Amino acid sequence: MDQLTDLRAFLRNQRDGLVALLDDLTFEQATSAPTASDLSLFAIVKHCAFVERRWVRGAIGGQRIPGIVPPENRDQEFRADPGEDLDWLRRFYAQVVGDNDVVLDGIDPDAASTRQGMTNRAVLLHLLEEVSQHRGQADIIREAIDGRKDSE
Repeated sequence: MDQLTDLRAFLRNQRDGLVALLDDLTFEQATSAPTASDLSLFAIVKHCAFVERRWVRGAIGGQRIPGIVPPENRDQEFRADPGEDLDWLRRFYAQVVGDNDVVLDGIDPDAASTRQGMTNRAVLLHLLEEVSQHRGQADIIREAIDGRKDSE
């Protein structure tokens, strides 16, 4: 495998593990904040979808998405708005991933991104770091909800 394939596989693994933390939860559980943090699992997953869209479609793809790239209302990333439920969240993240895959297919990892001083590889590494960090936070929140650990 090449490095780009490896980076995408690691990102997919982190993302899949993050979204799996929603399994078997009610909407109320997923939107609860059972730790000292005010974050919920729903908020973390939604935020990660926005972050992935912003970095891949914005920094790598050079796309401008009104209100998203650049961000206009960061609060929307951390709340469940009317009409949003767990099925919506899963579909939303899957759509973001599908759109991002179109951008990432065949990119040159050494090419400059639109983010000053960053290559496409650096953007993907940053994104992997961000999703991994949030997956760890989400694991702690999930354990506080029902005792389930990420490895289960």
